[in-house]
Amino acid sequence: NKNKKTHVLRLSKTFLAIPFLVQGDELATMGKAAQALRKYRRALKCSPRQSGIHLKIGSEHHERHQYKRAITEFELAKKHSPKSIIPLLRLAEVYKEKGDLKEAINLFRRALKLNTNVSDRHRIALDLAYAIYDRAIELKELRDTAAAKREIHKAMRVNPDSKYLRSQLDELIEELRD
Repeated sequence: NKNKKTHVLRLSKTFLAIPFLVQGDELATMGKAAQALRKYRRALKCSPRQSGIHLKIGSEHHERHQYKRAITEFELAKKHSPKSIIPLLRLAEVYKEKGDLKEAINLFRRALKLNTNVSDRHRIALDLAYAIYDRAIELKELRDTAAAKREIHKAMRVNPDSKYLRSQLDELIEELRD
């Protein structure tokens, strides 16, 4: 059967990537990012549509603050695994670090909507609430008090149970009153 042969062939190509992934992980653990990236790229040649490999490469670039490259890899991971929240969360983290809070908030929201795992939901909601909080601070510094207050209320609605976030938001509200 041709379909079975094609499936076995694809599976064997994926297996060929495993030694490179293991070596890449070992090198990354030792702090040898450039060598790890070379191994991950060799794994990618064996299995170019494997989103996990793109995530590993993107993570190495992210750690090195090579945001454009990290975004490219995380976007490819998202393309190859459109129902996975992991590429969305990685992209959100990169955009947040870059200071593009609007995009980070958008990506955290998309991940929250796609998420089906109850235990992850709280963590994603907290990440979203903190990104919104950071956006409120940004707006406060731009002296856009009304927009900052709107963002504070959004953050409170996203994660009302966090005592620390609540104290930070209350503090920010007090600052905005001055």
